[in-house]
Amino acid sequence: GVQTCALPISFNYQLISVQDASSTQCLQAQSGTAVVTVWPLPVPAFQSTSPACSGRTITLNDQSNPQSAGINSWSWDFADGSSLNPSQSPSHNYTSAGTYPVTLTVVNSNGCKNSITQPVVIQPDPVAGFISPEICLSDTYAQFNDTSSVASGSITQWSWNFGDPGSGALNISNQQNPRHSYNSLGQKDITLIVTSSAGCKDTLFQSFV
Repeated sequence: GVQTCALPISFNYQLISVQDASSTQCLQAQSGTAVVTVWPLPVPAFQSTSPACSGRTITLNDQSNPQSAGINSWSWDFADGSSLNPSQSPSHNYTSAGTYPVTLTVVNSNGCKNSITQPVVIQPDPVAGFISPEICLSDTYAQFNDTSSVASGSITQWSWNFGDPGSGALNISNQQNPRHSYNSLGQKDITLIVTSSAGCKDTLFQSFV
């Protein structure tokens, strides 16, 4: 059967004969020994931070196993046309959503080199939106209608600020299409923050009178 052994392992070899550049083999007996050590390859591994959203910076955390010797060289190919990065755990900003085959190459202090390629999925950001209501002070409430969207997945969270601090706790809402009663005239500055199922966010500031 096939035998396996743990690395590193050393081998002895013996020099039987030598021959010079000519076709004549040396007649004098030659002998010698040397030790050849075979080191294990490092095992590259990494994990990206979450959420991974387009236009947002993520960190690629090195989790490589150096095996018999420490790792002293890293090279990252982010698969988006940017330059190679030599940091151990670099940060990177992907401007577009998509799946990127990221390659990490590591070299340990024994000079052993190994690489791994794995996909990093960048999710699209949602686009926050809503229709500003047209109301009068005598109206019972203002109706806000959410028009937010996302290219993939769904929007799962809404955070509204109605620009009406005098209303206390009623100034905020987590509903998709909330209502709010105003008791004062003037411009109202509304903030809507939406979060997608992938954890990506977008914020919209909009005013109405």
